[in-house]
Amino acid sequence: MLLDSDRVLRRHLLAVSAASPCENKFAFNLQLALRYLEHEGILIQATPDDYLQLGSVVFKAIEPNTSAYHHLNADGHQVMLNYRDTRQVAETASLQAVLRNDFDTSILRNRIVLIGTTDQSFGDTNWHTPYSTNQETIQTIAGVEVQAHMVSQILSAVLDQRPLIRWLPTSLEVLWITAWAIAGGLLAYSLRSLPRWLLASGIVVMLLYGSCLIVLTAAGGWLPLVPSAIAFLTSGSTVMILPQLKPTWSGELE
Repeated sequence: MLLDSDRVLRRHLLAVSAASPCENKFAFNLQLALRYLEHEGILIQATPDDYLQLGSVVFKAIEPNTSAYHHLNADGHQVMLNYRDTRQVAETASLQAVLRNDFDTSILRNRIVLIGTTDQSFGDTNWHTPYSTNQETIQTIAGVEVQAHMVSQILSAVLDQRPLIRWLPTSLEVLWITAWAIAGGLLAYSLRSLPRWLLASGIVVMLLYGSCLIVLTAAGGWLPLVPSAIAFLTSGSTVMILPQLKPTWSGELE
């Protein structure tokens, strides 16, 4: 498990760079997905850029400076984890129900089955996800649920074309942020009114937020929201304020 500095699990480690001391360089969840996909005739391979590929889907690895990450330890083959929008990623059955044979066995047929515990006493239930920070009461999930999200990400990307989270190259990110800075300055220059600028900038920032959210949820695109908003507001504010700072002169010229 790879935790960010705020202890939130956002990255998915598919493989390690060296197998030792592990017996297999592939992650547990990837091995489960590979066994399942073998029955579909889909085998793992490497691209010329040394990325993992399953079918037509390429799992592009995170680099040390990827979008909001800077100087990240990007060892191994890491991708962003695209969680399902619900905590319960799969159907479940309790151990007691299984031992009593008191459950619907069809939920096991042609499925990957994970056996684990969600009981807090086990000590593996405190994994924070991006959804945890959006709740008034912090909610965490169990390790087996994390593994289910990871397996689901791999299978859904390969079999259902569910988008993986992708990001812009650094050069395009710089261009994107610069464009918003220019847009903020041009808008402020055209309005030349502080009340109208405040209203217009609020609308534009909301449109920027909505656009980034739509791109993320619909296509898995990770666009730089905060830097773009800061660039837009900073350039616009500068254009609005500078004309008000008229220099004053004192004394007489001789």
